[in-house]
Amino acid sequence: MDSFKKIYLSILILAVGGLLVAQYNTPAVEQLLNDSVEGVAYQSNGNMIVVGKFNGHIARINENNEVDDSFAQSTASGLFNDEVSVVVVDDADDIMAGGKFTNFDQSIVGYLIKLKANGEVDQDFLRNMGSGFDDQVNSIVLQSDGKFIIGGNFQHYNGQSVSHIARVNKDGSLDKNFKIGSGFDKPVLSISLSHAGEIKVGGQFTQFNGQSSPYFALLNSSGALQ
Repeated sequence: MDSFKKIYLSILILAVGGLLVAQYNTPAVEQLLNDSVEGVAYQSNGNMIVVGKFNGHIARINENNEVDDSFAQSTASGLFNDEVSVVVVDDADDIMAGGKFTNFDQSIVGYLIKLKANGEVDQDFLRNMGSGFDDQVNSIVLQSDGKFIIGGNFQHYNGQSVSHIARVNKDGSLDKNFKIGSGFDKPVLSISLSHAGEIKVGGQFTQFNGQSSPYFALLNSSGALQ
């Protein structure tokens, strides 16, 4: 292995807020991360969940810099059929992941999946989400009440119109109290929450619910433009 590759593999730099996340140079991690990492989240015990374009698209790395082969039945075997772009961990250490994938193991999941803390599919969530989204997920944020605000290229969630943004309950059902009207006219790429609970949205759009909102929008907790 040439010196440049050793340096590249020993320092894992994630394009998440421009932060240097951690240093990993164990052989198992080097073998696993053979392509880009797109997202990272931490469980309460310090384990790191990484997602991306690499083998299997999701993995758990423990505090000793070792790949946890028990996680999701060793996802290096490739349980996802395409890239995982974003991941968040909730207060129960359950994992919500989104991206370009449409299958996880033997399940059709519609660009979104919720896994239990050990990597098993949350079957209740899967049942309630139905067909899920109809195009890729780009961003997920977790609200303090356990609900998820999700943005992406999609137009529908389980057959219901949600143009590029939706709020999903912790059980996988659509939160119909999040009223976005006609939504965004083009994809949402990024979402964040303010301390006051306002929803900051960025993307390729120029309109929200028929109103001019070029590339950025500030929504209240009900989904209306501020």
